[in-house]
Amino acid sequence: MIAIGLEGSANKLGIGVISHPVKGKPAKILSNIRHTFVSPPGEGFLPKDTAKHHRSWLVKLVKQAMAQAGVKVADIDCICYTKGPGMGAPLQSVAVAARMLSLLWGKELVGVNHCVGHIEMGREITGAQNPVVLYVSGGNTQVIAYAEQRYRIFGEALDIAVGNCLDRFARTLEISNDPAPGYNIEQLAKKGKVLLDLPYAVKGMDCSFSGILAKSSSSSIMVWASSPCSSFLPPPSFSNHSAYFFSTEGSIFHFKGSCLLSRCFWARAARTDAAERPDSSGAGDRFNSEMRTLDERCKIEPVIKPTTTAEPRNKNRA
Repeated sequence: MIAIGLEGSANKLGIGVISHPVKGKPAKILSNIRHTFVSPPGEGFLPKDTAKHHRSWLVKLVKQAMAQAGVKVADIDCICYTKGPGMGAPLQSVAVAARMLSLLWGKELVGVNHCVGHIEMGREITGAQNPVVLYVSGGNTQVIAYAEQRYRIFGEALDIAVGNCLDRFARTLEISNDPAPGYNIEQLAKKGKVLLDLPYAVKGMDCSFSGILAKSSSSSIMVWASSPCSSFLPPPSFSNHSAYFFSTEGSIFHFKGSCLLSRCFWARAARTDAAERPDSSGAGDRFNSEMRTLDERCKIEPVIKPTTTAEPRNKNRA
């Protein structure tokens, strides 16, 4: 049996052709073509943009996959596609394309669970019959095993998956998403000289990784803030920042400057909860104090423009 599979649950679109021989023999991958939607540094991939990418590339990748596999439409026995879980809009785009091919070619349509697909792929490659699986992807971090006629989750991330944690940290630093944020973080880490303790929690079979993201993000801000501008070379993606705005209750802060350190101080101030700033003028004084320290190092001119027309974040709040 020869199956063609369409996968588009996130920003990567993949088309593969697999030959399943008689029972007992391993499957053979005839082709595996992929194309990734790469968003700008510092940004994630929006569902609508990712879905548009998949619609634009799907037909082309199907043709390439079949040509590389050396098969024709008559050789295909079924069409498989990712049914979920994943991002709604990209999944829908691929599902519509799979149904179209099924009707056009007159082939059976098979919906595949995304997580089960990962597990079965690992079983096929390793030859494991009844494995305990550590399933790590962009949206999932789970310990899974087969019990009572179905796959069951015995432990998982309680807050944020490892892949999502890496993606969000890459957005904080505006690390390139090409070819993948995690890969680029690893390459940069190989050049690092500072070892940081990152907190995480293990509760039975469950884990919590949000502390890793919070600690690494705050540590990167402090490291940048303590580095002289003269010895710091920001990546190209930071070179064109000209102004940042954020508001609290009663004040609008207008911060100019193209230096990366400006963003660090801006981010730190913006993350401070309004409850810790009961007096807007006091918040402005603290903000200016931080900016004066930055002025001496980078010659950036922060400006605070007080306003009385700024509306509170929640109009209904007492």
